[in-house]
Amino acid sequence: MITDGSNVVPGVVLLGASNLVLGWRPLMNAVFDHWHGPLHIMTAHGMGRSYLASSRFCWRTAPGILECSLWPKLAENGRTSLSAALITDLGNDLVYGRTAAEVLQAVSDAVGRLLDVNPDCQIVVTRPPFESVKSLSQQRYLFFRSVLFPMCSISRLEIIDQMYKLDEGIRQFRGVTVVSQPLEWFGLDPIHIRRRSQESAFRVFLESWRKEAAGSTGPDRVPRRRPRMAFCRMWGKDRFYEQPSVFSEGVSVSAW
Repeated sequence: MITDGSNVVPGVVLLGASNLVLGWRPLMNAVFDHWHGPLHIMTAHGMGRSYLASSRFCWRTAPGILECSLWPKLAENGRTSLSAALITDLGNDLVYGRTAAEVLQAVSDAVGRLLDVNPDCQIVVTRPPFESVKSLSQQRYLFFRSVLFPMCSISRLEIIDQMYKLDEGIRQFRGVTVVSQPLEWFGLDPIHIRRRSQESAFRVFLESWRKEAAGSTGPDRVPRRRPRMAFCRMWGKDRFYEQPSVFSEGVSVSAW
Protein backbone atom coordinates (compact mmCIF):
# COMPACT_ATOMS: atom_id res chain seq x y z
CA MET A 1 0.00 0.00 0.00
CA ILE A 2 1.50 3.32 -1.10
CA THR A 3 0.51 6.40 0.86
CA ASP A 4 1.50 10.01 1.23
CA GLY A 5 0.24 10.85 4.70
CA SER A 6 -3.52 10.33 4.44
CA ASN A 7 -3.66 10.95 0.69
CA VAL A 8 -4.01 8.47 -2.13
CA VAL A 9 -0.92 8.31 -4.35
CA PRO A 10 -1.50 8.22 -8.14
CA GLY A 11 -0.23 5.10 -9.83
CA VAL A 12 0.75 4.19 -13.39
CA VAL A 13 1.28 0.75 -14.90
CA LEU A 14 3.90 0.08 -17.59
CA LEU A 15 3.77 -3.26 -19.44
CA GLY A 16 6.28 -4.29 -22.09
CA ALA A 17 9.57 -5.93 -22.90
CA SER A 18 12.93 -4.84 -24.29
CA ASN A 19 11.95 -1.35 -25.44
CA LEU A 20 11.08 -0.43 -21.86
CA VAL A 21 14.44 -1.79 -20.70
CA LEU A 22 16.52 -0.04 -23.35
CA GLY A 23 14.54 3.19 -23.13
CA TRP A 24 13.96 3.35 -19.37
CA ARG A 25 15.37 6.86 -18.88
CA PRO A 26 13.52 8.44 -21.82
CA LEU A 27 10.39 6.62 -20.64
CA MET A 28 10.74 8.08 -17.16
CA ASN A 29 11.25 11.55 -18.64
CA ALA A 30 7.99 11.13 -20.57
CA VAL A 31 6.12 9.87 -17.49
CA PHE A 32 7.27 12.87 -15.46
CA ASP A 33 6.01 15.24 -18.11
CA HIS A 34 2.63 14.34 -16.60
CA TRP A 35 3.28 13.94 -12.86
CA HIS A 36 4.99 16.39 -10.55
CA GLY A 37 3.67 15.12 -7.21
CA PRO A 38 3.97 11.72 -5.49
CA LEU A 39 3.70 8.75 -7.83
CA HIS A 40 3.84 4.97 -7.65
CA ILE A 41 5.07 3.29 -10.85
CA MET A 42 4.16 -0.38 -11.25
CA THR A 43 5.79 -2.24 -14.12
CA ALA A 44 6.14 -5.68 -15.65
CA HIS A 45 8.84 -5.64 -18.32
CA GLY A 46 12.15 -7.21 -19.25
CA MET A 47 14.25 -8.33 -22.18
CA GLY A 48 12.36 -10.93 -24.20
CA ARG A 49 9.34 -10.70 -21.90
CA SER A 50 6.19 -12.55 -22.91
CA TYR A 51 2.63 -11.65 -21.99
CA LEU A 52 1.43 -15.24 -22.11
CA ALA A 53 4.14 -17.47 -20.63
CA SER A 54 7.44 -17.47 -18.81
CA SER A 55 10.34 -16.42 -21.01
CA ARG A 56 14.10 -16.80 -20.88
CA PHE A 57 16.69 -14.21 -21.80
CA CYS A 58 20.31 -15.29 -21.36
CA TRP A 59 20.46 -16.58 -17.77
CA ARG A 60 17.21 -14.99 -16.51
CA THR A 61 13.72 -16.50 -16.64
CA ALA A 62 10.74 -14.24 -15.92
CA PRO A 63 7.05 -15.07 -15.48
CA GLY A 64 4.58 -14.08 -18.17
CA ILE A 65 3.19 -10.58 -17.71
CA LEU A 66 -0.37 -11.85 -17.27
CA GLU A 67 0.88 -14.46 -14.78
CA CYS A 68 3.01 -12.19 -12.60
CA SER A 69 2.16 -10.83 -9.16
CA LEU A 70 1.46 -7.30 -10.40
CA TRP A 71 -2.23 -8.02 -10.72
CA PRO A 72 -3.09 -9.16 -7.17
CA LYS A 73 -0.84 -6.42 -5.78
CA LEU A 74 -2.58 -3.82 -7.92
CA ALA A 75 -5.95 -4.93 -6.56
CA GLU A 76 -4.63 -4.86 -2.98
CA ASN A 77 -3.19 -1.33 -3.21
CA GLY A 78 -6.35 0.40 -2.11
CA ARG A 79 -4.50 3.65 -1.44
CA THR A 80 -2.86 3.72 -4.86
CA SER A 81 -5.20 5.32 -7.39
CA LEU A 82 -4.49 3.79 -10.80
CA SER A 83 -4.47 6.69 -13.24
CA ALA A 84 -2.84 5.53 -16.47
CA ALA A 85 -1.20 2.57 -18.20
CA LEU A 86 1.00 1.75 -21.18
CA ILE A 87 0.82 -1.62 -22.97
CA THR A 88 3.57 -2.11 -25.55
CA ASP A 89 6.07 -4.62 -27.02
CA LEU A 90 3.39 -7.03 -28.21
CA GLY A 91 5.39 -8.88 -30.87
CA ASN A 92 7.52 -11.23 -28.77
CA ASP A 93 4.75 -13.76 -28.30
CA LEU A 94 4.39 -14.13 -32.07
CA VAL A 95 8.05 -15.11 -32.28
CA TYR A 96 7.47 -17.57 -29.44
CA GLY A 97 4.82 -19.30 -31.58
CA ARG A 98 1.61 -17.70 -30.33
CA THR A 99 -1.02 -16.55 -32.80
CA ALA A 100 -2.22 -12.99 -33.27
CA ALA A 101 -5.58 -14.03 -31.83
CA GLU A 102 -3.91 -15.25 -28.63
CA VAL A 103 -1.93 -12.03 -28.25
CA LEU A 104 -5.05 -9.92 -28.86
CA GLN A 105 -6.83 -11.87 -26.14
CA ALA A 106 -3.90 -11.20 -23.79
CA VAL A 107 -4.15 -7.46 -24.50
CA SER A 108 -7.89 -7.58 -23.93
CA ASP A 109 -7.35 -9.38 -20.62
CA ALA A 110 -4.78 -6.79 -19.50
CA VAL A 111 -7.07 -3.90 -20.45
CA GLY A 112 -9.97 -5.53 -18.64
CA ARG A 113 -7.96 -6.00 -15.46
CA LEU A 114 -6.83 -2.38 -15.50
CA LEU A 115 -10.37 -1.12 -16.03
CA ASP A 116 -11.60 -3.35 -13.21
CA VAL A 117 -9.27 -1.43 -10.88
CA ASN A 118 -10.26 1.96 -12.32
CA PRO A 119 -12.85 2.33 -15.11
CA ASP A 120 -11.37 5.77 -15.86
CA CYS A 121 -7.78 4.53 -16.28
CA GLN A 122 -6.11 6.17 -19.30
CA ILE A 123 -4.76 3.20 -21.27
CA VAL A 124 -2.38 3.42 -24.23
CA VAL A 125 -1.76 0.39 -26.45
CA THR A 126 0.94 0.58 -29.11
CA ARG A 127 0.64 -1.03 -32.50
CA PRO A 128 3.49 -3.42 -33.36
CA PRO A 129 6.29 -2.12 -35.64
CA PHE A 130 4.66 -3.78 -38.63
CA GLU A 131 6.15 -1.49 -41.29
CA SER A 132 9.64 -2.00 -39.88
CA VAL A 133 9.37 -5.79 -39.82
CA LYS A 134 7.71 -5.89 -43.25
CA SER A 135 10.65 -3.96 -44.72
CA LEU A 136 13.14 -6.69 -43.76
CA SER A 137 14.76 -8.69 -46.52
CA GLN A 138 14.94 -12.46 -46.05
CA GLN A 139 18.65 -12.22 -45.18
CA ARG A 140 18.14 -9.47 -42.57
CA TYR A 141 15.19 -11.34 -41.09
CA LEU A 142 17.23 -14.52 -40.65
CA PHE A 143 20.11 -12.54 -39.14
CA PHE A 144 17.98 -10.74 -36.54
CA ARG A 145 15.97 -13.87 -35.78
CA SER A 146 19.18 -15.76 -35.02
CA VAL A 147 20.53 -12.90 -32.85
CA LEU A 148 17.37 -11.90 -30.95
CA PHE A 149 15.38 -15.15 -30.92
CA PRO A 150 17.81 -18.00 -31.63
CA MET A 151 15.26 -20.73 -30.78
CA CYS A 152 12.72 -19.38 -33.26
CA SER A 153 12.13 -21.21 -36.56
CA ILE A 154 9.14 -19.21 -37.81
CA SER A 155 9.49 -17.90 -41.33
CA ARG A 156 9.51 -14.24 -42.31
CA LEU A 157 6.20 -14.58 -44.19
CA GLU A 158 4.52 -16.25 -41.20
CA ILE A 159 5.68 -13.47 -38.87
CA ILE A 160 4.54 -10.77 -41.27
CA ASP A 161 1.13 -12.44 -41.63
CA GLN A 162 0.62 -12.77 -37.86
CA MET A 163 1.90 -9.26 -37.19
CA TYR A 164 -0.51 -7.88 -39.79
CA LYS A 165 -3.41 -9.64 -38.05
CA LEU A 166 -2.19 -8.39 -34.66
CA ASP A 167 -1.93 -4.84 -35.96
CA GLU A 168 -5.40 -4.96 -37.50
CA GLY A 169 -6.85 -6.30 -34.26
CA ILE A 170 -5.23 -3.65 -32.09
CA ARG A 171 -6.54 -0.92 -34.35
CA GLN A 172 -10.08 -2.15 -33.58
CA PHE A 173 -9.70 -1.73 -29.80
CA ARG A 174 -12.15 0.66 -28.14
CA GLY A 175 -11.80 2.45 -24.82
CA VAL A 176 -8.02 2.79 -25.19
CA THR A 177 -5.69 5.09 -27.11
CA VAL A 178 -3.95 3.21 -29.93
CA VAL A 179 -0.57 4.64 -30.99
CA SER A 180 1.37 3.86 -34.17
CA GLN A 181 5.12 3.25 -34.42
CA PRO A 182 6.39 4.88 -37.63
CA LEU A 183 9.14 3.32 -39.67
CA GLU A 184 11.53 6.25 -39.02
CA TRP A 185 11.79 5.32 -35.34
CA PHE A 186 13.67 2.15 -36.30
CA GLY A 187 17.05 1.56 -37.89
CA LEU A 188 18.74 -1.69 -38.85
CA ASP A 189 17.17 -3.32 -35.79
CA PRO A 190 13.52 -3.84 -36.78
CA ILE A 191 11.92 -4.07 -33.32
CA HIS A 192 13.92 -1.80 -30.99
CA ILE A 193 13.36 1.95 -31.18
CA ARG A 194 16.72 3.50 -31.94
CA ARG A 195 18.27 5.59 -29.22
CA ARG A 196 17.92 8.94 -30.94
CA SER A 197 14.16 8.36 -31.37
CA GLN A 198 13.39 7.12 -27.85
CA GLU A 199 12.65 10.51 -26.24
CA SER A 200 10.16 11.51 -28.93
CA ALA A 201 8.67 8.00 -29.17
CA PHE A 202 7.81 7.73 -25.50
CA ARG A 203 6.39 11.23 -25.44
CA VAL A 204 4.16 10.29 -28.38
CA PHE A 205 3.11 7.11 -26.55
CA LEU A 206 2.04 9.04 -23.46
CA GLU A 207 0.79 12.31 -24.92
CA SER A 208 -2.86 11.28 -24.39
CA TRP A 209 -2.31 10.99 -20.63
CA ARG A 210 -3.71 13.94 -18.71
CA LYS A 211 -1.31 16.23 -16.88
CA GLU A 212 -2.04 15.30 -13.27
CA ALA A 213 -0.32 18.20 -11.52
CA ALA A 214 1.28 21.50 -12.40
CA GLY A 215 4.81 22.56 -11.62
CA SER A 216 8.28 21.37 -12.49
CA THR A 217 9.98 18.07 -11.79
CA GLY A 218 13.52 18.19 -10.44
CA PRO A 219 15.98 15.74 -11.98
CA ASP A 220 16.47 13.98 -8.63
CA ARG A 221 12.82 12.91 -8.61
CA VAL A 222 12.99 11.05 -11.90
CA PRO A 223 14.03 7.42 -11.19
CA ARG A 224 16.99 6.68 -13.45
CA ARG A 225 17.76 3.24 -12.04
CA ARG A 226 15.61 0.44 -13.34
CA PRO A 227 13.79 -1.57 -10.66
CA ARG A 228 14.57 -5.16 -9.82
CA MET A 229 11.89 -7.72 -10.62
CA ALA A 230 10.08 -9.04 -7.55
CA PHE A 231 10.66 -12.61 -8.70
CA CYS A 232 12.72 -14.23 -11.41
CA ARG A 233 15.10 -17.15 -11.86
CA MET A 234 18.76 -16.30 -12.33
CA TRP A 235 21.21 -19.06 -13.24
CA GLY A 236 18.51 -21.58 -12.30
CA LYS A 237 17.95 -20.14 -8.80
CA ASP A 238 14.88 -18.28 -7.56
CA ARG A 239 15.53 -14.63 -6.75
CA PHE A 240 13.18 -12.43 -4.73
CA TYR A 241 13.41 -8.67 -4.29
CA GLU A 242 11.32 -6.54 -1.97
CA GLN A 243 9.03 -4.02 -3.63
CA PRO A 244 9.05 -1.12 -4.26
CA SER A 245 12.69 -1.52 -5.26
CA VAL A 246 13.39 2.11 -6.31
CA PHE A 247 12.62 5.31 -4.37
CA SER A 248 13.28 8.97 -5.19
CA GLU A 249 11.62 11.97 -3.52
CA GLY A 250 8.00 10.84 -3.27
CA VAL A 251 8.33 8.42 -6.17
CA SER A 252 8.42 4.63 -5.87
CA VAL A 253 8.84 1.94 -8.51
CA SER A 254 7.76 -1.69 -8.20
CA ALA A 255 8.54 -4.37 -10.80
CA TRP A 256 6.95 -7.77 -11.22
